Amino acid sequence: MIAPSCLRRRHGLRCALAALVASLMMMASAAASAQRLVVLPVTGQDVSAAVATRTRRMVLERLSGWCRACVVLDQDGAPTAIPIDASWAAEAARLANAHLAVALNVAHNGRTSPPITTLTLSAYPFAETAPASATNAPTSTSRSTSPNSTLRPFQVWKTTSAGAESLGAIVDELVGAFFARAQESTAGRGARSYPPNYLAGPGPAFPPPPPLPPRPPREIFVGATAGIFTAINTPVASAEALPVLGLFATWITADTVFDAHADTVTSSNRSMTTLGLGAFHRQGDRLLLGVKAKWAWQTLGGRGGSGAVLQPTVGYLIAASGSPIVRVDVGYAVNLYRERELDRLIPGSGKIHLTHGPIATFGVAF
Repeated sequence: MIAPSCLRRRHGLRCALAALVASLMMMASAAASAQRLVVLPVTGQDVSAAVATRTRRMVLERLSGWCRACVVLDQDGAPTAIPIDASWAAEAARLANAHLAVALNVAHNGRTSPPITTLTLSAYPFAETAPASATNAPTSTSRSTSPNSTLRPFQVWKTTSAGAESLGAIVDELVGAFFARAQESTAGRGARSYPPNYLAGPGPAFPPPPPLPPRPPREIFVGATAGIFTAINTPVASAEALPVLGLFATWITADTVFDAHADTVTSSNRSMTTLGLGAFHRQGDRLLLGVKAKWAWQTLGGRGGSGAVLQPTVGYLIAASGSPIVRVDVGYAVNLYRERELDRLIPGSGKIHLTHGPIATFGVAF
C-alpha cells in the first residue's frame, strides 16, 4: 500500500528507498525459511570420473527443479572412490549453513550379466539446536521443531542394467524417491513445492544399501604338476618308473573340467615331451571322470618316435573351490605310435615297441 505522502513528488525518493528496504526484508525472510541443501562431491566405484561427474550434475539440476522452495548449494570437488563419512558430511552442511548435505555415489558392477549400475543418494542432516531456556522454549536460533526433535539421515537408491545414456531417467526416479523419502514423516504436506521436513522424529537407522550381486566364482586356474609314469614295454626295459613334471591350465565349471597341459619326462637317456587337452565330467563336487588326448615326442632308449597318446583318467579335487585348486589324477596312457629298438647293423630294423603304462600326478593351480 502506498502512503498518501508518497504521492507527493518531494517524498518520491524516500518512498522508493522504503519500498526497496521492504523488498529486501521479504527476500531475506523467504531465504531464511527455505530449506538449504549442499551437494557434496560425487563418489564412485568402477566407473569413469566423466560419467560420475555428469551424473552428479544431473542430480544437482533435478534437485533444484524439484523443490522450488529449496536453496541448492554446489560444493563440487574431484570424484573419489572413498565413501562420504557421515560426520564429515554433517560438518560440511554446518559450514555451508545448510540443513542437509546430499552425497551421490555411482557404483558399477561389471561382474554380473548384464552389468549393473547403482546410484545411491544419501542425506546427512545437520541440526543446530541452541540450549533451551528455563521454560524449555526453543530459541530463535534453533532449527529443531521442538527440544526433542531429531534429524534423521537416510538413503535412496536406484539400479539399472542399461548403459550410461539412460542415466537421466534413473536420476529423475532417484530424486523423486529422495524427496518422497524426505517427506514420509511430514503429515499433510504432500505438495511437492513444500520444503521437506528433515526434522523428523526418531526412526530406523540408515537403511542398508542394496547388496551387490554375488561375485561369480573364478573358473580358470594355472598351475604345475609332478608325478610318476611307469613306462611298460620300452625299447630297453620291460617296465621302468620315470618322473613327470608339467604345467597346466584348467577351466572348472559346475559340471565339467577342461585342461590344457604340457608334460616332460626326463631320466638319464630317457625323454618324453607331451602337449595335450583333457575333458572331464564332474561326479559330485570332487570326483572327475574323463580322458586326456596328447601328442608326444619320445626317446625311451630306442630310435625315438612321435604320435598320439590316449589317457583315460580319474581325477579328484582335494580343494575344489577358490584358490589354490589341489588335484590328483590317476590314468593309464597308451601310445598310438611305436618306437623301434636301436640296430647298428641294419638301421630301422629293430624290434617295435608300443609303450603304455599307468601315470599318477599331483597338481596345484592358482
